[in-house]
Amino acid sequence: ATCCHPLPGDEIVGFLSSGKGIVVHRAECGNVTELRKSPERWVPIGWGREVSGEYSVLLRVDVENKPGVLAQVAAAIAEATANIDNVEYLERDLRSAAIRFSIDVHDRKHLADVIRRVRRLQVVIGVQRI
Repeated sequence: ATCCHPLPGDEIVGFLSSGKGIVVHRAECGNVTELRKSPERWVPIGWGREVSGEYSVLLRVDVENKPGVLAQVAAAIAEATANIDNVEYLERDLRSAAIRFSIDVHDRKHLADVIRRVRRLQVVIGVQRI
């Protein structure tokens, strides 16, 4: 599901959607609450033992609003060998900014490495998976 971007290792749930087939959500996805109203459309699913590929995930990075901050965060993501698909400023004022990154990772371990590298930057206030 594009609302929660599940990764291998996440707890997941499947929902049979007309026209889309089975849509996979993270169990903690905000949309799952609404979907629980239709239990007849739930499908039991789980990750395979050996799943490979790249998966899109969204990160919100809160930073100090200084010149070069975007480049520093992008470099940290690149050092973790994750590809950046999209960048968007969500909020911005004189002191801080919130930036949403869409990145490609292999699994939860790879994502954790990206988050660790970004958090180490002095200009970063916080990082969270969206």
